[in-house]
Amino acid sequence: MSPLEFDDLLRIRARELASKGVCALGPMYDLVAARLLRYSSTITRTREEAEDVLQSSLLRLARKPKQLSSATRPWSYLLRLVRNEAYDQLYRKKRVGLLEAIPLLPDPIEVSLDGWERSESVHRAIQELPIAQAEVVTLKIWEGMSFREIAEVTEEPLHTIASRYRYAMEKLAALLKMHREESETVKSPGYRVCAPAENDLKK
Repeated sequence: MSPLEFDDLLRIRARELASKGVCALGPMYDLVAARLLRYSSTITRTREEAEDVLQSSLLRLARKPKQLSSATRPWSYLLRLVRNEAYDQLYRKKRVGLLEAIPLLPDPIEVSLDGWERSESVHRAIQELPIAQAEVVTLKIWEGMSFREIAEVTEEPLHTIASRYRYAMEKLAALLKMHREESETVKSPGYRVCAPAENDLKK
């Protein structure tokens, strides 16, 4: 499904939710759950907590269904709803602190994806990033959002989003290289060649 088709279908589901209420929540869930769960798990770091966040977010949506249909950008609204719920959960557990904004606007950085975003090593590497950086990478790569759209969802300055993305990609490149080298070491262990013992030479 293309981004345009997804947005159109989301608007239809939002109107159905506004008019039919909770009984229209199922089709909405089928459309957005996987993507929202992936985004939520970037922040919570565990699937179990991400699922709790998703359920809580959908309950909030069900209580005020007309807000989504009236939103200018429904997908950004949903992402912001899930983000707020995820951070609320983290704050309640005192597991995360606020990150300082990076004051400098970085130079552009290009990274060749080559399908790596679908690999297990990338998911593992993203989990090693600071939460705020992992969040930006998820929205940028998997959701295809612009820095301005991400700034809107996260309610952070544009230069902060750009900086977090740059530093995240630099760290990801280093982490992926390290993981690849570790994998190659496991697959091809080195063997030390020992000199024959003196007794062996006499045989």
